[in-house]
Amino acid sequence: MKHYRIIFWIFILLYDFTMLQAQNRVRKLSVQSPGIICYAADKSNDFHIPPPDSYLSRLKSENANPAEFIISYKNFPPNAKAAIQMAADIWSDLINSTVPIHLEVRFSTNMQDGTLAGTLSGSFYKIYEHGNHPPLVYCVSLAEKITGRELNGADEPDIIINYNSAYSWYYGTDGNTPNGKEDLVTITLHELAHGLGFYGLFYVDETDIGDYIWPDNYMVYDYYLRNSAGKRLTDTLSFPVPSVMLGNALTTPPIYFRSPILLSFEKNPAELYIPDSWNQGSSLYHLAEKYNNS
Repeated sequence: MKHYRIIFWIFILLYDFTMLQAQNRVRKLSVQSPGIICYAADKSNDFHIPPPDSYLSRLKSENANPAEFIISYKNFPPNAKAAIQMAADIWSDLINSTVPIHLEVRFSTNMQDGTLAGTLSGSFYKIYEHGNHPPLVYCVSLAEKITGRELNGADEPDIIINYNSAYSWYYGTDGNTPNGKEDLVTITLHELAHGLGFYGLFYVDETDIGDYIWPDNYMVYDYYLRNSAGKRLTDTLSFPVPSVMLGNALTTPPIYFRSPILLSFEKNPAELYIPDSWNQGSSLYHLAEKYNNS
């Protein structure tokens, strides 16, 4: 599984968020989310894009203020650390922040069958005044970048990634992943994107009712989601919370991530993964399959 292409798309999506500036009220939310889940593909994909040129020539990088990842390892194989570090270094060169990002990675023995990895934001913050945006919620890593200060304490993880130890992982950093193995660099790049802000809180229950985990506290990623008619999914007049109407909207493709900065780079908005039935932790919070070159 070597779909490095996804990092380019996710970087464009996150670029919109990192341009925001906030100088006023910030509030920590006490509720936790279930996190983002990434499932293993049912077939191998040997498509490979190498790391960006800026990473390969880091001594000449134009990023004057690269983000710093401080990594802690829990129950983690020592020979896997180089792959984690490489993924963090790639992201460091793509984004900038004056606040270190504390990353905790874990190998887990009790993850659901079929789950490859999952990501949690250590905490969430609502920023009330930032440009023309309404009050919105941000993963702590992004909130700290915007505010320019440590919010949750240096001893607390900003991003937590769990990897399923039941899978056969490839720890190499050359992209030459053997068939039957999962590439740890690729998956870590993907999971870090979630922890940096590719993260939201919509869901559909077993009765097809759409809902939001924290009503009136929409995350910035969710704010940019629109259906094929161009309506914001956060528009409660069009999609009441909770409602079957919202449930239908969340399971009816296409749904797009649409923002002015994204459209200044690309002709079309980014299409998202919308299966026929809601897949908790995966639906809506991944790019459409067409970007995987499968």
